[in-house]
Amino acid sequence: MAANMYRVGDCVYFETSSTSPYQIRRIEELNKTSSGNVEAKVMCFYRRRDLPNPLIQLADKHQMAQSEDSPVAMKLKKICLKTPIGEEQAAQAVLDPAIVAMEEESCELPVADGLVPKQRHQAKHRELFLSRHVETLPATHIRGKCTVTLLNETESLLSYLNKDDAFFYCLVFDPSQKTLLADKGEIRVGSRYQTEVTNLLKEGEEDTRKSEELETLVWTPEHGLTDRQIDQFLVVSRSVGTFARALDCSSSVKQPSLHMSAAAASRDITLFHAMDTLHKSGYSIESALSSLVPASGPVLCRDEMEEWSASEANLFEEALDKYGKDFADIRQDFLPWKTLKNLVEYYYMWKTTDRYVQQKRVKAVEAESKLKQVYIPNYNKPNPALLPTNNGNSNGKGTVLNGGTNGTPAMAPTLCASCQVTNSNQWYSWGPQHLQYRLCGPCWQYWKKYGGLKACLARRRRKWYAARVPRARRTCCPRRIAHIAALSSSCVPTWRGTWPRLTAAARARAPS
Repeated sequence: MAANMYRVGDCVYFETSSTSPYQIRRIEELNKTSSGNVEAKVMCFYRRRDLPNPLIQLADKHQMAQSEDSPVAMKLKKICLKTPIGEEQAAQAVLDPAIVAMEEESCELPVADGLVPKQRHQAKHRELFLSRHVETLPATHIRGKCTVTLLNETESLLSYLNKDDAFFYCLVFDPSQKTLLADKGEIRVGSRYQTEVTNLLKEGEEDTRKSEELETLVWTPEHGLTDRQIDQFLVVSRSVGTFARALDCSSSVKQPSLHMSAAAASRDITLFHAMDTLHKSGYSIESALSSLVPASGPVLCRDEMEEWSASEANLFEEALDKYGKDFADIRQDFLPWKTLKNLVEYYYMWKTTDRYVQQKRVKAVEAESKLKQVYIPNYNKPNPALLPTNNGNSNGKGTVLNGGTNGTPAMAPTLCASCQVTNSNQWYSWGPQHLQYRLCGPCWQYWKKYGGLKACLARRRRKWYAARVPRARRTCCPRRIAHIAALSSSCVPTWRGTWPRLTAAARARAPS
Protein backbone atom coordinates (compact mmCIF):
# COMPACT_ATOMS: atom_id res chain seq x y z
CA MET A 1 0.00 0.00 0.00
CA ALA A 2 2.75 2.48 0.97
CA ALA A 3 4.75 1.67 -2.17
CA ASN A 4 1.80 2.70 -4.34
CA MET A 5 1.12 5.94 -2.43
CA TYR A 6 2.69 8.95 -4.11
CA ARG A 7 3.09 12.30 -2.39
CA VAL A 8 4.16 15.80 -3.34
CA GLY A 9 7.96 15.91 -3.44
CA ASP A 10 8.41 12.28 -4.52
CA CYS A 11 10.63 11.50 -7.50
CA VAL A 12 8.86 9.02 -9.73
CA TYR A 13 9.04 7.18 -13.05
CA PHE A 14 6.59 8.27 -15.74
CA GLU A 15 5.86 6.15 -18.80
CA THR A 16 4.97 8.16 -21.88
CA SER A 17 6.03 5.53 -24.44
CA SER A 18 5.90 1.75 -24.14
CA THR A 19 9.23 1.28 -25.96
CA SER A 20 11.20 4.21 -24.51
CA PRO A 21 12.81 4.50 -21.06
CA TYR A 22 10.79 5.97 -18.22
CA GLN A 23 10.91 9.69 -17.71
CA ILE A 24 12.04 10.82 -14.26
CA ARG A 25 10.03 13.61 -12.69
CA ARG A 26 9.52 15.20 -9.28
CA ILE A 27 5.92 15.77 -8.18
CA GLU A 28 5.26 19.43 -7.40
CA GLU A 29 1.44 19.36 -7.21
CA LEU A 30 -1.39 16.85 -7.40
CA ASN A 31 -4.63 18.26 -8.83
CA LYS A 32 -8.02 16.68 -9.39
CA THR A 33 -9.66 17.64 -12.67
CA SER A 34 -13.35 18.27 -13.25
CA SER A 35 -13.67 14.80 -14.80
CA GLY A 36 -12.36 13.19 -11.61
CA ASN A 37 -8.91 12.27 -12.96
CA VAL A 38 -5.74 13.19 -11.07
CA GLU A 39 -3.01 15.18 -12.82
CA ALA A 40 0.51 15.70 -11.50
CA LYS A 41 2.41 18.93 -12.02
CA VAL A 42 6.00 17.75 -12.20
CA MET A 43 9.52 19.15 -12.53
CA CYS A 44 11.58 17.44 -15.22
CA PHE A 45 14.88 15.62 -14.94
CA TYR A 46 16.70 14.72 -18.16
CA ARG A 47 19.01 11.82 -18.98
CA ARG A 48 22.26 12.02 -20.91
CA ARG A 49 20.51 10.57 -23.95
CA ASP A 50 18.18 13.61 -24.00
CA LEU A 51 21.02 16.14 -24.33
CA PRO A 52 22.79 17.27 -27.52
CA ASN A 53 26.22 15.68 -28.06
CA PRO A 54 28.30 18.84 -27.43
CA LEU A 55 26.62 19.35 -24.04
CA ILE A 56 27.26 15.72 -23.06
CA GLN A 57 30.96 16.16 -23.86
CA LEU A 58 31.03 19.37 -21.84
CA ALA A 59 29.34 17.61 -18.92
CA ASP A 60 32.05 14.93 -19.01
CA LYS A 61 34.75 17.59 -18.93
CA HIS A 62 33.02 19.29 -15.99
CA GLN A 63 32.92 16.01 -14.09
CA MET A 64 36.61 15.48 -14.86
CA ALA A 65 37.41 18.97 -13.56
CA GLN A 66 35.53 18.29 -10.33
CA SER A 67 37.51 15.12 -9.66
CA GLU A 68 40.94 16.58 -10.46
CA ASP A 69 43.15 18.77 -8.27
CA SER A 70 45.65 19.82 -10.92
CA PRO A 71 46.22 23.55 -11.66
CA VAL A 72 44.43 23.18 -15.00
CA ALA A 73 41.41 21.62 -13.30
CA MET A 74 41.36 24.35 -10.67
CA LYS A 75 41.34 26.92 -13.48
CA LEU A 76 38.41 25.15 -15.14
CA LYS A 77 36.44 25.16 -11.90
CA LYS A 78 36.51 28.96 -11.94
CA ILE A 79 35.37 29.41 -15.54
CA CYS A 80 33.45 26.28 -16.51
CA LEU A 81 29.63 26.36 -16.43
CA LYS A 82 29.35 29.45 -14.23
CA THR A 83 27.04 30.89 -16.89
CA PRO A 84 24.69 28.98 -19.23
CA ILE A 85 26.60 27.29 -22.07
CA GLY A 86 24.86 26.56 -25.39
CA GLU A 87 25.64 23.93 -28.04
CA GLU A 88 27.98 26.10 -30.11
CA GLN A 89 29.86 27.33 -27.05
CA ALA A 90 30.10 23.76 -25.75
CA ALA A 91 31.55 22.54 -29.05
CA GLN A 92 34.22 25.25 -28.81
CA ALA A 93 34.82 24.68 -25.09
CA VAL A 94 35.67 20.98 -25.45
CA LEU A 95 38.43 21.97 -27.92
CA ASP A 96 39.91 24.52 -25.54
CA PRO A 97 43.67 23.93 -25.10
CA ALA A 98 43.32 23.97 -21.30
CA ILE A 99 40.72 21.19 -21.41
CA VAL A 100 42.75 19.16 -23.91
CA ALA A 101 45.79 19.50 -21.65
CA MET A 102 43.78 18.29 -18.67
CA GLU A 103 42.56 15.29 -20.69
CA GLU A 104 46.14 14.40 -21.59
CA GLU A 105 47.14 14.67 -17.92
CA SER A 106 44.24 12.47 -16.82
CA CYS A 107 45.07 9.82 -19.44
CA GLU A 108 48.55 9.42 -17.98
CA LEU A 109 47.27 9.02 -14.42
CA PRO A 110 45.53 5.90 -13.01
CA VAL A 111 41.77 6.07 -12.62
CA ALA A 112 40.95 7.25 -9.09
CA ASP A 113 37.25 6.38 -8.87
CA GLY A 114 37.86 2.66 -8.29
CA LEU A 115 35.30 1.59 -10.91
CA VAL A 116 35.76 -1.06 -13.57
CA PRO A 117 34.72 -0.07 -17.13
CA LYS A 118 31.32 -1.78 -16.81
CA GLN A 119 30.54 0.10 -13.57
CA ARG A 120 31.68 3.38 -15.11
CA HIS A 121 29.37 2.69 -18.03
CA GLN A 122 26.43 2.03 -15.69
CA ALA A 123 27.23 5.12 -13.59
CA LYS A 124 26.43 7.28 -16.62
CA HIS A 125 22.91 5.83 -16.55
CA ARG A 126 22.47 7.15 -13.01
CA GLU A 127 23.39 10.73 -13.94
CA LEU A 128 20.50 13.13 -14.47
CA PHE A 129 20.26 16.82 -15.32
CA LEU A 130 17.95 19.07 -13.34
CA SER A 131 15.75 21.55 -15.21
CA ARG A 132 13.30 24.32 -14.39
CA HIS A 133 10.86 22.94 -16.94
CA VAL A 134 7.47 22.05 -15.46
CA GLU A 135 4.79 19.97 -17.19
CA THR A 136 1.51 18.30 -16.32
CA LEU A 137 1.06 14.54 -16.77
CA PRO A 138 -1.72 12.08 -15.86
CA ALA A 139 -0.99 10.44 -12.52
CA THR A 140 -1.97 7.05 -13.96
CA HIS A 141 1.29 7.08 -15.97
CA ILE A 142 3.36 6.77 -12.77
CA ARG A 143 5.33 3.51 -12.72
CA GLY A 144 7.18 3.64 -9.42
CA LYS A 145 9.39 5.69 -7.11
CA CYS A 146 13.05 6.61 -7.31
CA THR A 147 15.47 8.90 -5.50
CA VAL A 148 17.36 11.84 -7.04
CA THR A 149 19.97 13.67 -4.99
CA LEU A 150 22.63 16.29 -5.60
CA LEU A 151 25.95 14.56 -6.26
CA ASN A 152 27.86 14.21 -3.01
CA GLU A 153 31.59 14.49 -3.66
CA THR A 154 32.37 12.62 -0.44
CA GLU A 155 30.67 9.48 -1.74
CA SER A 156 31.87 7.16 -4.47
CA LEU A 157 29.75 6.61 -7.56
CA LEU A 158 29.64 2.99 -6.45
CA SER A 159 27.32 4.00 -3.60
CA TYR A 160 24.71 5.00 -6.20
CA LEU A 161 25.21 1.80 -8.20
CA ASN A 162 24.66 -0.32 -5.09
CA LYS A 163 21.20 1.20 -4.58
CA ASP A 164 18.24 0.41 -6.80
CA ASP A 165 16.42 3.37 -8.37
CA ALA A 166 19.07 5.85 -7.12
CA PHE A 167 20.12 8.78 -9.33
CA PHE A 168 22.27 11.89 -8.93
CA TYR A 169 22.65 15.25 -10.64
CA CYS A 170 25.11 18.15 -10.55
CA LEU A 171 24.23 20.21 -13.66
CA VAL A 172 21.13 22.14 -14.75
CA PHE A 173 19.83 21.77 -18.31
CA ASP A 174 17.55 24.29 -20.00
CA PRO A 175 15.58 22.37 -22.68
CA SER A 176 14.27 25.50 -24.38
CA GLN A 177 17.62 27.29 -24.71
CA LYS A 178 19.68 24.07 -24.96
CA THR A 179 22.14 25.31 -22.35
CA LEU A 180 23.98 23.71 -19.44
CA LEU A 181 24.80 25.33 -16.11
CA ALA A 182 26.45 24.15 -12.90
CA ASP A 183 23.97 23.84 -10.05
CA LYS A 184 24.41 26.64 -7.51
CA GLY A 185 23.62 24.30 -4.66
CA GLU A 186 26.73 22.18 -5.11
CA ILE A 187 28.15 20.79 -1.90
CA ARG A 188 31.58 22.32 -1.31
CA VAL A 189 33.50 19.67 0.56
CA GLY A 190 37.10 18.56 0.48
CA SER A 191 40.50 20.03 1.24
CA ARG A 192 40.25 22.84 -1.33
CA TYR A 193 37.26 24.37 0.51
CA GLN A 194 38.72 24.31 4.03
CA THR A 195 39.89 27.47 5.77
CA GLU A 196 43.23 27.80 7.48
CA VAL A 197 42.59 27.75 11.22
CA THR A 198 45.02 29.74 13.34
CA ASN A 199 46.63 28.10 16.34
CA LEU A 200 45.09 28.59 19.78
CA LEU A 201 46.75 31.15 22.03
CA LYS A 202 48.59 29.58 24.88
CA GLU A 203 47.68 30.54 28.42
CA GLY A 204 49.08 33.99 29.15
CA GLU A 205 50.04 34.63 25.50
CA GLU A 206 48.94 37.97 24.05
CA ASP A 207 47.14 38.37 20.75
CA THR A 208 49.43 40.41 18.52
CA ARG A 209 46.77 41.07 15.89
CA LYS A 210 45.31 44.58 15.60
CA SER A 211 41.55 44.55 16.10
CA GLU A 212 41.21 47.67 13.90
CA GLU A 213 42.44 45.66 10.92
CA LEU A 214 40.06 42.77 11.59
CA GLU A 215 36.80 44.61 12.31
CA THR A 216 35.13 48.02 12.20
CA LEU A 217 33.57 49.60 15.27
CA VAL A 218 30.09 50.98 14.47
CA TRP A 219 28.69 51.52 17.99
CA THR A 220 29.94 51.51 21.55
CA PRO A 221 27.96 51.63 24.82
CA GLU A 222 30.67 53.80 26.37
CA HIS A 223 29.41 57.11 24.95
CA GLY A 224 28.26 59.10 28.00
CA LEU A 225 24.69 59.63 26.68
CA THR A 226 21.55 58.54 28.49
CA ASP A 227 18.88 56.39 26.84
CA ARG A 228 16.47 59.35 26.93
CA GLN A 229 18.90 61.55 24.99
CA ILE A 230 19.36 58.84 22.33
CA ASP A 231 15.57 58.34 22.00
CA GLN A 232 15.07 62.10 21.58
CA PHE A 233 17.71 62.17 18.85
CA LEU A 234 16.00 59.31 17.01
CA VAL A 235 12.65 61.15 17.16
CA VAL A 236 14.30 64.21 15.64
CA SER A 237 15.85 62.04 12.87
CA ARG A 238 12.38 60.65 11.99
CA SER A 239 11.00 64.18 11.82
CA VAL A 240 13.85 65.22 9.52
CA GLY A 241 13.09 62.16 7.33
CA THR A 242 9.39 63.10 7.10
CA PHE A 243 10.26 66.66 6.14
CA ALA A 244 12.78 65.43 3.55
CA ARG A 245 10.06 63.33 1.89
CA ALA A 246 7.76 66.34 1.75
CA LEU A 247 10.45 68.21 -0.21
CA ASP A 248 11.19 65.29 -2.56
CA CYS A 249 8.92 65.17 -5.63
CA SER A 250 9.23 61.41 -6.25
CA SER A 251 8.43 60.64 -2.61
CA SER A 252 5.38 62.88 -2.75
CA VAL A 253 3.97 60.72 -5.54
CA LYS A 254 4.64 57.47 -3.70
CA GLN A 255 3.51 58.78 -0.29
CA PRO A 256 0.85 61.41 -1.01
CA SER A 257 -0.27 61.68 2.64
CA LEU A 258 1.61 62.85 5.74
CA HIS A 259 0.76 59.59 7.49
CA MET A 260 2.46 57.51 4.77
CA SER A 261 5.53 59.76 4.74
CA ALA A 262 5.88 59.49 8.51
CA ALA A 263 5.56 55.69 8.33
CA ALA A 264 8.26 55.53 5.64
CA ALA A 265 10.52 57.82 7.72
CA SER A 266 10.15 55.48 10.69
CA ARG A 267 11.68 52.50 8.90
CA ASP A 268 14.95 50.95 10.04
CA ILE A 269 17.02 52.70 7.37
CA THR A 270 16.35 56.07 9.04
CA LEU A 271 17.27 54.78 12.50
CA PHE A 272 20.44 53.10 11.22
CA HIS A 273 21.55 56.32 9.55
CA ALA A 274 20.82 58.32 12.71
CA MET A 275 22.85 55.99 14.95
CA ASP A 276 25.70 55.86 12.43
CA THR A 277 25.73 59.67 12.27
CA LEU A 278 25.79 59.88 16.07
CA HIS A 279 28.72 57.44 16.25
CA LYS A 280 30.72 59.31 13.58
CA SER A 281 30.06 62.61 15.42
CA GLY A 282 31.72 61.26 18.55
CA TYR A 283 28.31 60.97 20.30
CA SER A 284 27.87 64.73 20.23
CA ILE A 285 24.16 65.53 19.83
CA GLU A 286 24.84 69.03 18.45
CA SER A 287 27.28 67.79 15.79
CA ALA A 288 24.99 64.91 14.81
CA LEU A 289 21.99 67.26 14.35
CA SER A 290 24.08 69.44 12.07
CA SER A 291 24.94 66.37 9.97
CA LEU A 292 21.25 65.48 9.61
CA VAL A 293 20.46 68.87 8.09
CA PRO A 294 23.46 70.04 6.02
CA ALA A 295 23.48 73.15 3.84
CA SER A 296 22.04 71.20 0.88
CA GLY A 297 18.88 70.29 2.83
CA PRO A 298 17.63 67.49 5.09
CA VAL A 299 19.11 64.03 4.45
CA LEU A 300 16.69 61.56 2.82
CA CYS A 301 17.31 57.86 3.53
CA ARG A 302 15.31 55.28 1.56
CA ASP A 303 15.52 51.49 1.64
CA GLU A 304 14.71 48.93 -1.09
CA MET A 305 11.03 48.77 -0.15
CA GLU A 306 10.67 52.48 -0.85
CA GLU A 307 12.93 52.55 -3.92
CA TRP A 308 11.06 49.89 -5.87
CA SER A 309 8.10 50.76 -8.07
CA ALA A 310 4.80 48.87 -8.06
CA SER A 311 5.57 47.21 -11.40
CA GLU A 312 8.97 46.01 -10.12
CA ALA A 313 7.29 44.60 -7.01
CA ASN A 314 4.81 42.68 -9.20
CA LEU A 315 7.66 41.32 -11.33
CA PHE A 316 9.48 40.18 -8.21
CA GLU A 317 6.42 38.35 -6.86
CA GLU A 318 5.90 36.65 -10.23
CA ALA A 319 9.55 35.60 -10.36
CA LEU A 320 9.49 34.38 -6.77
CA ASP A 321 6.49 32.21 -7.56
CA LYS A 322 8.35 30.67 -10.53
CA TYR A 323 11.91 30.29 -9.23
CA GLY A 324 11.55 30.40 -5.47
CA LYS A 325 14.50 31.99 -3.68
CA ASP A 326 16.86 31.53 -6.62
CA PHE A 327 17.80 35.20 -6.79
CA ALA A 328 20.37 34.72 -9.56
CA ASP A 329 17.69 33.38 -11.94
CA ILE A 330 15.23 36.05 -10.78
CA ARG A 331 17.74 38.74 -11.63
CA GLN A 332 18.68 37.19 -14.97
CA ASP A 333 15.13 36.64 -16.29
CA PHE A 334 13.02 39.31 -14.56
CA LEU A 335 15.04 42.13 -12.95
CA PRO A 336 18.46 42.44 -14.63
CA TRP A 337 18.81 46.11 -13.59
CA LYS A 338 18.82 45.12 -9.91
CA THR A 339 21.80 43.70 -8.06
CA LEU A 340 21.69 40.54 -5.97
CA LYS A 341 22.08 42.70 -2.89
CA ASN A 342 18.96 44.69 -3.90
CA LEU A 343 16.95 41.49 -4.42
CA VAL A 344 17.92 39.86 -1.13
CA GLU A 345 17.34 43.05 0.87
CA TYR A 346 13.95 43.63 -0.77
CA TYR A 347 12.92 40.01 -0.19
CA TYR A 348 13.38 40.17 3.57
CA MET A 349 11.62 43.54 3.76
CA TRP A 350 8.80 42.23 1.57
CA LYS A 351 8.27 39.37 4.02
CA THR A 352 7.29 41.90 6.71
CA THR A 353 4.50 43.47 4.62
CA ASP A 354 0.77 42.78 4.75
CA ARG A 355 0.89 41.75 1.09
CA TYR A 356 3.16 38.83 1.93
CA VAL A 357 0.93 37.73 4.79
CA GLN A 358 -2.12 37.90 2.53
CA GLN A 359 -0.43 35.85 -0.21
CA LYS A 360 0.70 33.31 2.33
CA ARG A 361 -2.88 32.88 3.54
CA VAL A 362 -4.16 32.47 -0.03
CA LYS A 363 -1.53 29.84 -0.77
CA ALA A 364 -2.37 28.01 2.45
CA VAL A 365 -6.04 27.87 1.44
CA GLU A 366 -5.07 26.61 -2.04
CA ALA A 367 -2.80 23.98 -0.52
CA GLU A 368 -5.64 22.72 1.66
CA SER A 369 -7.81 22.20 -1.40
CA LYS A 370 -5.08 20.31 -3.31
CA LEU A 371 -4.34 16.63 -2.98
CA LYS A 372 -1.51 15.66 -0.66
CA GLN A 373 -1.12 12.13 -1.98
CA VAL A 374 -2.60 9.74 -4.51
CA TYR A 375 -2.81 5.95 -4.73
CA ILE A 376 -1.76 4.45 -8.07
CA PRO A 377 -2.17 0.67 -8.44
CA ASN A 378 0.50 -1.43 -10.14
CA TYR A 379 0.40 -1.35 -13.94
CA ASN A 380 -0.01 -4.94 -15.16
CA LYS A 381 -0.91 -4.57 -18.83
CA PRO A 382 1.48 -6.37 -21.23
CA ASN A 383 4.00 -4.24 -23.07
CA PRO A 384 3.63 -4.13 -26.90
CA ALA A 385 7.34 -4.95 -27.17
CA LEU A 386 6.83 -8.29 -25.38
CA LEU A 387 7.53 -11.08 -27.87
CA PRO A 388 5.18 -14.05 -28.24
CA THR A 389 6.60 -17.57 -27.98
CA ASN A 390 6.03 -20.64 -30.10
CA ASN A 391 2.83 -21.63 -28.30
CA GLY A 392 1.30 -18.18 -28.88
CA ASN A 393 1.46 -16.83 -25.33
CA SER A 394 3.67 -14.00 -24.09
CA ASN A 395 4.96 -15.32 -20.79
CA GLY A 396 7.86 -17.15 -22.46
CA LYS A 397 8.67 -19.39 -19.51
CA GLY A 398 11.81 -21.37 -20.14
CA THR A 399 12.16 -20.13 -23.69
CA VAL A 400 15.50 -20.76 -25.39
CA LEU A 401 15.76 -18.25 -28.18
CA ASN A 402 18.73 -19.58 -30.10
CA GLY A 403 16.96 -22.85 -30.83
CA GLY A 404 13.93 -24.62 -29.34
CA THR A 405 14.20 -27.70 -27.16
CA ASN A 406 12.57 -29.84 -29.86
CA GLY A 407 15.04 -28.74 -32.53
CA THR A 408 12.77 -26.14 -34.12
CA PRO A 409 13.87 -22.51 -34.24
CA ALA A 410 12.22 -20.07 -31.81
CA MET A 411 10.11 -17.09 -32.86
CA ALA A 412 13.07 -14.67 -32.84
CA PRO A 413 16.40 -16.53 -32.92
CA THR A 414 18.82 -14.33 -30.97
CA LEU A 415 20.35 -13.75 -27.55
CA CYS A 416 20.04 -10.86 -25.12
CA ALA A 417 21.79 -7.83 -26.58
CA SER A 418 22.86 -6.75 -23.11
CA CYS A 419 23.77 -9.70 -20.89
CA GLN A 420 24.14 -12.37 -23.65
CA VAL A 421 21.87 -14.89 -21.92
CA THR A 422 19.84 -17.29 -24.06
CA ASN A 423 17.22 -18.32 -21.51
CA SER A 424 14.65 -15.92 -20.04
CA ASN A 425 11.03 -15.97 -18.90
CA GLN A 426 10.20 -12.98 -21.06
CA TRP A 427 11.76 -11.43 -24.15
CA TYR A 428 11.27 -7.96 -25.55
CA SER A 429 11.99 -6.44 -28.93
CA TRP A 430 14.51 -3.61 -28.61
CA GLY A 431 16.07 -1.13 -30.98
CA PRO A 432 15.45 -0.76 -34.74
CA GLN A 433 13.24 -3.54 -36.08
CA HIS A 434 15.63 -4.55 -38.89
CA LEU A 435 18.43 -5.23 -36.38
CA GLN A 436 16.26 -7.75 -34.47
CA TYR A 437 17.80 -6.98 -31.09
CA ARG A 438 16.18 -8.66 -28.11
CA LEU A 439 16.38 -8.07 -24.36
CA CYS A 440 15.66 -10.50 -21.56
CA GLY A 441 13.23 -9.56 -18.80
CA PRO A 442 15.78 -8.16 -16.27
CA CYS A 443 17.67 -6.20 -18.94
CA TRP A 444 14.39 -4.77 -20.25
CA GLN A 445 13.53 -3.48 -16.78
CA TYR A 446 17.04 -2.02 -16.51
CA TRP A 447 16.58 -0.31 -19.90
CA LYS A 448 13.22 1.16 -18.88
CA LYS A 449 14.52 2.51 -15.58
CA TYR A 450 18.05 3.63 -16.42
CA GLY A 451 17.84 4.34 -20.16
CA GLY A 452 20.77 2.12 -21.22
CA LEU A 453 22.10 -1.43 -21.38
CA LYS A 454 23.97 -3.06 -18.53
CA ALA A 455 26.95 -3.74 -20.79
CA CYS A 456 28.36 -1.34 -23.35
CA LEU A 457 27.16 -2.47 -26.77
CA ALA A 458 29.82 -0.50 -28.65
CA ARG A 459 32.61 -2.15 -26.62
CA ARG A 460 31.38 -5.64 -27.58
CA ARG A 461 31.01 -4.53 -31.19
CA ARG A 462 34.67 -3.51 -31.24
CA LYS A 463 35.71 -6.87 -29.75
CA TRP A 464 33.59 -8.71 -32.29
CA TYR A 465 34.99 -6.56 -35.08
CA ALA A 466 38.55 -7.29 -34.01
CA ALA A 467 37.83 -11.03 -34.01
CA ARG A 468 35.96 -11.16 -37.32
CA VAL A 469 37.60 -8.58 -39.64
CA PRO A 470 41.13 -9.22 -40.94
CA ARG A 471 43.77 -6.95 -39.42
CA ALA A 472 44.57 -5.41 -42.78
CA ARG A 473 40.97 -4.26 -43.15
CA ARG A 474 40.48 -2.84 -39.68
CA THR A 475 39.73 0.80 -38.93
CA CYS A 476 40.20 2.75 -35.73
CA CYS A 477 36.99 4.75 -36.13
CA PRO A 478 34.27 3.52 -33.68
CA ARG A 479 31.57 4.96 -35.93
CA ARG A 480 32.72 2.77 -38.82
CA ILE A 481 32.93 -0.23 -36.51
CA ALA A 482 29.33 0.29 -35.41
CA HIS A 483 28.28 0.76 -39.04
CA ILE A 484 29.79 -2.57 -40.09
CA ALA A 485 28.30 -4.40 -37.13
CA ALA A 486 24.85 -3.03 -37.98
CA LEU A 487 24.84 -4.38 -41.55
CA SER A 488 22.15 -6.94 -40.83
CA SER A 489 21.36 -7.48 -44.50
CA SER A 490 24.94 -8.65 -45.11
CA CYS A 491 25.17 -10.91 -42.06
CA VAL A 492 24.82 -14.66 -42.17
CA PRO A 493 21.48 -15.50 -40.43
CA THR A 494 22.98 -17.98 -37.98
CA TRP A 495 23.35 -17.21 -34.28
CA ARG A 496 25.85 -19.01 -32.07
CA GLY A 497 25.98 -16.80 -29.01
CA THR A 498 28.28 -14.32 -30.77
CA TRP A 499 27.84 -11.37 -33.09
CA PRO A 500 26.87 -12.29 -36.69
CA ARG A 501 29.60 -13.19 -39.13
CA LEU A 502 30.24 -10.98 -42.14
CA THR A 503 29.83 -12.36 -45.60
CA ALA A 504 32.46 -11.79 -48.28
CA ALA A 505 30.33 -8.98 -49.75
CA ALA A 506 30.21 -7.20 -46.36
CA ARG A 507 33.98 -7.53 -45.88
CA ALA A 508 34.51 -6.09 -49.33
CA ARG A 509 32.37 -3.06 -48.39
CA ALA A 510 34.12 -2.59 -45.07
CA PRO A 511 35.75 0.88 -44.94
CA SER A 512 39.49 0.90 -45.08
